[in-house]
Amino acid sequence: KNTQIDATGALVTNSDPNRAGGTLTIRNLHTTQTDIALFTGQRLSNDQVYIPEDLRAHGTLSGSLNNLLVNLAVVTSDGTIALNGRFTNLAHPNAATYAATVKTNSLDIGSILRNDQLTTISADLTATGRGFTPEQMDTHLRGSIYSFGYNGYVYRNINLDGNVRGNTFEVTT
Repeated sequence: KNTQIDATGALVTNSDPNRAGGTLTIRNLHTTQTDIALFTGQRLSNDQVYIPEDLRAHGTLSGSLNNLLVNLAVVTSDGTIALNGRFTNLAHPNAATYAATVKTNSLDIGSILRNDQLTTISADLTATGRGFTPEQMDTHLRGSIYSFGYNGYVYRNINLDGNVRGNTFEVTT
């Protein structure tokens, strides 16, 4: 009903799925949760995470599961997030590596995470590391939080430098 796609790309196939890949340039992708539910049979939101109703994206994805380059911006009814980075070994969450910059603008993280203590965040962060599972994660974070709503207060201009190792998070602000 409300989905519009303007994209171009090329797909490289191979008998080894780990070597298959391609390039996708998204000039405009617009959809809604209602349209997604028409394809999947259910909305993507669940009890833990709320996916905003209206989604727009543009950018590029290129490479494969072993070496993926991403430069993507997503504008939602609950704020904006942009991701620019390189990801490797995505088929193996314990061994995956990444180097990425994440930028948010008035992203309503409280609504998305269904947490009434949080409101919006505007930030510019870089993350480099290995592993996506809590047991294997070893990530260095650095960046600036321009504004962040927590418990009825808005905190501004926070510079941070930290590490996530397993279930331990250490940060200097």
